[in-house]
Amino acid sequence: MSPLCVSENQAVADVGHLDDIKLASSKMLGAERRAFQAAMALKYCAGSPRQAEAVFGWSRAAVELGLHETRTGIVCVSAHAAFSGDKLWEEKHP
Repeated sequence: MSPLCVSENQAVADVGHLDDIKLASSKMLGAERRAFQAAMALKYCAGSPRQAEAVFGWSRAAVELGLHETRTGIVCVSAHAAFSGDKLWEEKHP
């Protein structure tokens, strides 16, 4: 298996390792996934979300958010779960 290169001097990993990294990322959710993606982007892609998107196929926005969370130590929490879905029966019929 030939290594995939991010730059001329740095080899990321062979195809088997890339598949393992993609599989590991797919098993995680939310902030944990973004932290993993940020760590892999820092390790293999010199901290570039654009290169992480090209090499791993991840969302560039998610990798960028993960890098910001890693840099600042502040984890972004989405309110989507709290405000989505059907309302409770008690809320519909007070």
